[in-house]
Amino acid sequence: MRSTRSRTAAAKSAVAGTASAAGAATKDFPIKSTSVSAEEVVKGAGNRKVKNKKATAETEAEDETGAENILPPTVKKGTKRKTAARSDRSRTPSPSREDANPAEKKKKIVRKKGPTKKSPPKKRAARPVQNVTDRSILPRLWPLSSQRTSPPTLPSLRFLSWNVNGIRALLKNHPDVLAEVSTGRYSKDPWREDEEDAVPYDVVCLQETKLQTMHIGKEVPSDLLEAEGFDAFWSCSTAKKGYSGTVVFVRRGCVHFQGMKGEKKSEENGETSASSSSSSSKGKKKQKSISQFFSKSKNTETEKDAPLKVADSHADYPPIPSSIVSYGIGWKEHDEEGRSITLDLPHLTLTNLYVPNSGQNLVRLGYRTEKWDRDLLKFMKRKEKDRGKPVVWLGDLNVAHKAADVWNDGAKHLDKCAGTTPEERKAFSDQLEEGSGYIDAFRALHPDATGQYTYWSMRAGNKEVNKGMRLDYFVCSAAMLSEQENENNDNKADEKSCGVIVRDSSIIPDVPGSDHCPIMLELEILK
Repeated sequence: MRSTRSRTAAAKSAVAGTASAAGAATKDFPIKSTSVSAEEVVKGAGNRKVKNKKATAETEAEDETGAENILPPTVKKGTKRKTAARSDRSRTPSPSREDANPAEKKKKIVRKKGPTKKSPPKKRAARPVQNVTDRSILPRLWPLSSQRTSPPTLPSLRFLSWNVNGIRALLKNHPDVLAEVSTGRYSKDPWREDEEDAVPYDVVCLQETKLQTMHIGKEVPSDLLEAEGFDAFWSCSTAKKGYSGTVVFVRRGCVHFQGMKGEKKSEENGETSASSSSSSSKGKKKQKSISQFFSKSKNTETEKDAPLKVADSHADYPPIPSSIVSYGIGWKEHDEEGRSITLDLPHLTLTNLYVPNSGQNLVRLGYRTEKWDRDLLKFMKRKEKDRGKPVVWLGDLNVAHKAADVWNDGAKHLDKCAGTTPEERKAFSDQLEEGSGYIDAFRALHPDATGQYTYWSMRAGNKEVNKGMRLDYFVCSAAMLSEQENENNDNKADEKSCGVIVRDSSIIPDVPGSDHCPIMLELEILK
């Protein structure tokens, strides 16, 4: 009995000692008390190890001795744990681990942030593209009724300019058009007010004739338009065959040209420009009409189609002296292509021009804007200063200056097309600056005119729908403005000293035979 009690007491004291030891241990490391067998501990450790291997490849599975590590992950032996070792990716690493390895933290931040993407450049706002094909009506600014002082004498000078795009083709396909236009008899001429009272133009300037000297007198009559009362002065290209070329027809019967004796001058550009005058040939039989030269059939023209009666008295007027005519603008590189003819008229200097085209792919853009345009301006200024008279240069200037001069201004391709490049437009603007003292006569008289074009692409069929450009101009000395403009600008003194005033300018769009159309200028001669 006593032995039984003693054994029981010893057991209790052993249990108490065990409990006190466990309590001392849990005081510093409080854990939940459980009873787990050794087999379960080994099995649980193995399960955790398998999970860790599947979760990340960064956990090392073996220690240096090669024995399996069955201890819990927090007390692994001989292993360096990385930051992202947990299988649960959403679990936040403990602060102690991040602080222990700042390099790994920095790498992680960079990976998380990723590369910075550049924002695409902002697109420029598209320029508005206009579509102007409707042709505005041009008012007649100086009708014949206001010019009648002592009929048939008129106080006006009338000029006409036309790029014919090959005069041989024009005369062959439309043999009567040139004569009708030159004499004011063309039915669609806006200045023709009376069918029986057509007023001829005093000077007719053509560009792009595409002739050589050998063609004049053989394929084209040298005294072309002589039956209509004109003397002809030709200039042909010597640099290239079938290229460029200009001609000027001057009407003998113009009252303002009577008594012209010409001015003595040295023969300039004689080697670089081939030229000829119809007035220099004597004893040659005169042509009755252009159609007779090209037609093999008998002449069947009616009285309505016959030249004006005024042509019957042309023989009574002396020929226009060739001494008033000069060729080129004074630079050999410009004058080899027959692009300019200048007339020293009694009241002004007139220059007929075919300005070089910048060409396909703009191969001549630099030559055109940096040489030709600048040298032309120097030439006209020198002429104006030497003669003391206003100047007019006219013709195909190969530039559409303003937005109103192009039907689709604003289109992207225009900046790279000849005639509408920023460089060409600026070069022309430089010629018209206030310091230069010259004006675009048509735009000055019709500032709000729209759809008034002088060139259309025939290949694209643009003439019928009026998708064109204004490439042909009359550029005049600023002193030649009308009385109203001069009064507004307080420029009356210049008007009196000038002796001639710009009165009207217009366009004849419906003329067959070329991709350009004729343009006109009318001046008043002051007494």
